[in-house]
Amino acid sequence: MSENRKTTTLKKIDFAVAIILSAMFIGFLILSSTRAPLNFDASYNMLPYQSLSKGTGFQYIYDSKSVPFNPAVTTGPELYLPTLMIWKLIGHTDYFVATYVLIAYYAMFFAFLLFYVLKEKPYKTLSLLFFLILIFSNKQLFDNRSLIDPLGEIVSSFMVFAGAYLLYKKKTIPSFILFGLALDTKANIIIALLPALAIYIFLEYLWPIIKEKEYQTAAKTSLRWIFLSLIIFTPSLFTTRVLPELTLNTKEKIIFHEAQQDWNNHRNDRGLGQLTTFLKHPNRHTLKTFWNQTAAKIPTLKSYFNGSLFLIILFYTSLLFLISYTFRKKHFSFLLFVFSFFFSLWWLFVTTDAWWRYFLLVEWMYILGIVAIAPMLFRKQNLRNPSSLFIFLSFLIVFLPQFSTASINRSLDPSEKNYFTQMQKLIEPIDQNNLFTYGWFQCPQLMLQTGKRFQDYTDQGSVKEASQEGEPIYLLTAIENTIVQPEMDEVLKSFDLVKAFGYNGLYKLR
Repeated sequence: MSENRKTTTLKKIDFAVAIILSAMFIGFLILSSTRAPLNFDASYNMLPYQSLSKGTGFQYIYDSKSVPFNPAVTTGPELYLPTLMIWKLIGHTDYFVATYVLIAYYAMFFAFLLFYVLKEKPYKTLSLLFFLILIFSNKQLFDNRSLIDPLGEIVSSFMVFAGAYLLYKKKTIPSFILFGLALDTKANIIIALLPALAIYIFLEYLWPIIKEKEYQTAAKTSLRWIFLSLIIFTPSLFTTRVLPELTLNTKEKIIFHEAQQDWNNHRNDRGLGQLTTFLKHPNRHTLKTFWNQTAAKIPTLKSYFNGSLFLIILFYTSLLFLISYTFRKKHFSFLLFVFSFFFSLWWLFVTTDAWWRYFLLVEWMYILGIVAIAPMLFRKQNLRNPSSLFIFLSFLIVFLPQFSTASINRSLDPSEKNYFTQMQKLIEPIDQNNLFTYGWFQCPQLMLQTGKRFQDYTDQGSVKEASQEGEPIYLLTAIENTIVQPEMDEVLKSFDLVKAFGYNGLYKLR
């Protein structure tokens, strides 16, 4: 067999195995989706789409109050609009349709990676193997079921990946459209997307001009990029500002604007609170508070890395090294690693909420970056390179200790999903005006499943109104209520348990 034929055969085998690995992973996601419970945030986000599918407008209804274009819905239409279209086709609303739409995004990502990004490159199988190793070694992904919860982070990251590659290929308009769709899908990526893009554009397009002391050209180029960057904001401005103004009547606009202001205040307080508290009044006291808030996040961060400070240090060392390495190699994954770095800075120093869902994008972008550079690391000329060896060993050392078969098995346990189904059957005969939940812990999963809209038990006006009608008052609880367990214990003293399925409980007021 000639050398050319041998090379061609190896490429075909490489491509075929990569396709098989992708298909196997998609199969695993489908299996997981059949056993996963309903996610609180995803269910909350889908409720306005359910209202729209029923012909009652794009509104969120709770406690007999309606909020059109509810700004607290934090995942954009890129995920849920296809879900709505499928709901229309099948004639009913089903949470898990959104999960299958998410899985379709995975399939599109693999297609983009294998048929476009890595089309002419060897080691496609290696890229997929790295992806699977890093995914299945990440305990948190399975403990939190982040792989298949139909939320915006994963979809948004795929769009950023595709946008970064198209920008690298000098396809600026399509890349910025993708960045815009990513921002519309998940608004908080702006925290990392803008600085990452600014650094990439400066280093790639402006610095070479500045070095030549062509300052006028640099100024014109800067203005051109600023103008083009406006494309990024177009999708989110349309869906969150223009569309409500075009479709709502005067009364609805007032409700919408009030809700938007409340949400902006909440978002700024939680998303930027740690930093803004210090910046508003920079003194020794607020600096101490800032330091204490940062230090309080370290145990949480350690829990994401198997409780090891060494693994945290190695992760960030490798991340900084990858930023330097991919910049020197002129690889598009430079933008992904810079994105990961800036998002981690926000998580550690800016937001008041140290949640895994917020940290997800830090590790996820790191993983996608590794997948992108894998073929380059294993070129013959790079195999003996200390840089390649360090990158390879560091990410394996960081991720492999996190592997947990128990977490993977728990993610495939259908019990929690079954509990929701059992509770759904129990409450379906009960009038929605008699079904109460506790404040923010409003059981959107069961609202989505039943099509009912519950009342708020913390709104004593609603409780009094229901009591006056002589109807029984029921209170629903779910796992989210355990966040305020002492408070719930006090509230439940006035109730008798009707039935409990796992953390899902139905209580009746005495």
